[in-house]
Amino acid sequence: MVKLFCAIVGVVGSVFEVEIDADQLVGDLKKAIKGEKPNDLKDIDADKLQLFLAKKDEGRGAWLTEADVKKADGLTPLDAGGAPLNLVGLSKKDVKFQVTRQHVMAKTTPVHVLVVVPEGAGGSVSEASKMDQVVQEVHEIHAQTVLTKRKTYTHSKVGSTEYEELLDAFNITVKPVRKTVAKWGKVKGFTWDMKLSEEKQKDEYREYVDSNIGEVLQEKKLCVFGVENVTDILRVVVKGSNIELRGRTDLLILSDIVMESADYALDLPEVKMLIEVKEKVERQSVFQATSELIALDLLANDPVVALLTDFNGDWRFFWVAGK
Repeated sequence: MVKLFCAIVGVVGSVFEVEIDADQLVGDLKKAIKGEKPNDLKDIDADKLQLFLAKKDEGRGAWLTEADVKKADGLTPLDAGGAPLNLVGLSKKDVKFQVTRQHVMAKTTPVHVLVVVPEGAGGSVSEASKMDQVVQEVHEIHAQTVLTKRKTYTHSKVGSTEYEELLDAFNITVKPVRKTVAKWGKVKGFTWDMKLSEEKQKDEYREYVDSNIGEVLQEKKLCVFGVENVTDILRVVVKGSNIELRGRTDLLILSDIVMESADYALDLPEVKMLIEVKEKVERQSVFQATSELIALDLLANDPVVALLTDFNGDWRFFWVAGK
């Protein structure tokens, strides 16, 4: 048995399948097609159907796709009713094709046979078929909407696969940078309470940051601001794509105007840095921090930096070069 995908010329979304032995004849295929479409072709004799091999370049090229069923011009007619299918380019080997999700999304799945209903053949494609076409078009629009549905990346859930997808989507290359000798003295690390979660120590580690760089920030009218309770402060829908990034980080360094009203933080005024805090920095932490940096870079007007740290021996800075 061979499975053939057929389409009625000029009828959008009319692709249907016919299973038939490859050693059967073209005339048998016409009968099978009429049998598969009893309503659409109810007033048409099977022998009046005109069939065409749906291959470009007179049968030497690629199979047509669902988008190419508008006309049969330039295609090879299957006009010998007694010809076996396996001798007219419709053997199982001829029609073998590995369909992928990309083919489905792009509507480039193959069509093997085009069916033309000739004028004055004792009937035409029925009114019911026209209604079916409308319904099919609605279904296709719905399917297209589903297939192109916005892809959402939640920062805290970005794994290795999503990380690679984001790097590819934004054409990002990660380049490690060597450490340099610090121009300031050694800073005492933060003491984690192993009995408490990171969340329950947020006030303490915010104070830790403020105690070390608070004076410098104050001179620049900046502050360390905790945004643990602002669920989607780093949410952005990327223009020109179906990508949405969402979620939050732990701390932001931004304008101290947010001290007047926490609501101001939603606008990220003069934001300079995000700080993602982990009691222990792991590989997944890098994925999360990178996703957060991409979002903040898209939201901010000026260059920004991301810091991933345990406030002890692991301090990792990320930034977007060239902005």
